[in-house]
Amino acid sequence: MVEPISTATAVAIGAGTTKAIEKSTASLVDRISIKFAKDKYDALRLVLDKGLPSYLEANYAKCETLKTLLNRNDPIALEDCFVGPDFETGGESSSSDEFLEQMNKSGGKVVITGLAGSGKSVFLKYSFRSVIEKGYSYYPIFFELRSLNRASKNKGMLLAKIFESIHECCESFTRAQFNYGLKSGAFYFLLDGFDELNQEIREQVSDEITALARNHNKCALLVTSRPSDEFVAWEGFTEAKLLPFDLEKAVEYISKLRFDEDKKQDFLADLEGGEFEKNKDFLSNPLLSAMMLLTYDSFGEIPEKRHIFYAKCFDVLAREHDASKGRYKRELFSNLAMDQIERAFMFFCAVSYVERIFSFNDEQMERFVNEAIDACGVEANTMEVIRDFRESISIMERVGLFYEFAHRSFQEYFYAKFVVADRRLTLEQKIGWLTDSFRSEDTVDMIADMDRTYFEDEFLLPNVMKLDQKLASIDPESNPSGVLSKFFSRMHISSRRRDDGGDIERDIFYTHTDGGANFFLRQAHWKYYGEYSEQLEEVASAREMEKDEVVALLDSKFGGEIKVHHTNNAKLIEVEANILARRVKRAISCLRAHLEAKQAKRKQGLGGLIRQKYS
Repeated sequence: MVEPISTATAVAIGAGTTKAIEKSTASLVDRISIKFAKDKYDALRLVLDKGLPSYLEANYAKCETLKTLLNRNDPIALEDCFVGPDFETGGESSSSDEFLEQMNKSGGKVVITGLAGSGKSVFLKYSFRSVIEKGYSYYPIFFELRSLNRASKNKGMLLAKIFESIHECCESFTRAQFNYGLKSGAFYFLLDGFDELNQEIREQVSDEITALARNHNKCALLVTSRPSDEFVAWEGFTEAKLLPFDLEKAVEYISKLRFDEDKKQDFLADLEGGEFEKNKDFLSNPLLSAMMLLTYDSFGEIPEKRHIFYAKCFDVLAREHDASKGRYKRELFSNLAMDQIERAFMFFCAVSYVERIFSFNDEQMERFVNEAIDACGVEANTMEVIRDFRESISIMERVGLFYEFAHRSFQEYFYAKFVVADRRLTLEQKIGWLTDSFRSEDTVDMIADMDRTYFEDEFLLPNVMKLDQKLASIDPESNPSGVLSKFFSRMHISSRRRDDGGDIERDIFYTHTDGGANFFLRQAHWKYYGEYSEQLEEVASAREMEKDEVVALLDSKFGGEIKVHHTNNAKLIEVEANILARRVKRAISCLRAHLEAKQAKRKQGLGGLIRQKYS
């Protein structure tokens, strides 16, 4: 028999919810029985009954409430702010509940990708509860991958830390029982925040996740992350893209938020009156739409650029407490001026972002704040500055034993602000690592928007020139690998469902190599493409073979893939990879010419203005 919930847990989560958990916990092992033969079921029930209900209770309580940007000090019930997103998988869209139903039926292996603030972590909390409440035949295990950043880098660290997180809630639960549950396919793993892993362990954890999926394929597995090309190589996984909110979902979400009702109704009226379409990039994102409500209330407008938007939002957070008390200004705990505390926070974000640390224990928090204070050249007590970060500007919070940002995107914004403000380091030093391995295009985009001339003249153009010079002497027709190897490691077949929801479609895919060259190719093929698209189309001459013919040839003759290497040039030419090589080389050349023309025009314009003013 499953033991009842403890008194402490019952008080924490409320009487009504307590009964629901007890009922779900008691019946979950019975529902699981339909998945297993009778001779295995009794052993499995014993494993699940012993200890795991305590884990379930603790994590249900954790997933029942959350803090939002508007309710940082007063957690609210998940259902009071959650609006289920839609997903796109293989060209088909589905609602949150449809997605979870399919996961339960298939025991799938899925990576949910979405941009910062799109609601990935909140959805995973919703998923944890749904597995319990809706009778899914799994035992849910919720685990935040960023906790691995503090673990010793040992083989098998992922499963070891997951077991440890369960064992902390129920000491009687053993590793042998955990292994039995794995083998039996009893678990539904919900792994949150792959993108928050430190770079030095990311590859290992990636390998361990795919090994978990392969070795324990009866268990369901759901991973969240920001988008990345590396998931293409996760064999057996499907990528589900978390879709942006449409107007209806945005209105539903804003309507649920705890905020002054009159001000909220004014904001919603503007959204439905056309502001949503004009500011879709912001308002289709849950986090940004909540921030938008904050800034709209204070400034009466919706900024067009993201960095302006973050600046206004920070301003609201910094003076929100004072406004509520009817005062314009109050002393900070550290006795610093507000511009000094903002500068200290900027340096704090900069040094921690470079080290890819997103949450902080006490020692880390004090070390980074000390470094920030020194960088600012001010005298202040470290603990009082930390208190200002938490209480005066409410941009950080204490969660258990760790300090965390109100949202991680604030760290990215302040790093971008540091990059533009500080000119002692070269721009290559400050953002080269972002484009090389971290690939955080949101941060780079903000830097570019803050100072487009600085970004283009000091970073983008010099690097594109170097790349163009390397490609200049290479003939893409006879040596396609010479061009393509700068960007891709292999050409292979990828399967996906057609956009119209029809049959599975087999297509050609190129796996990106590590390194900054891919960033510059994305700039050429995406950010600046409209400036010279006609020139690029000119080099994309008609293929001799249709795509399906290339796929069939690659499959039948080359085993489905060709490594991009000079020894394989003949093979690459045979499958018409030389056409892509020609286009890639031309794209880099076009981007260079475009940036050089912009630079010359700016210099000419500035010189003309100076002559006009001072002649």
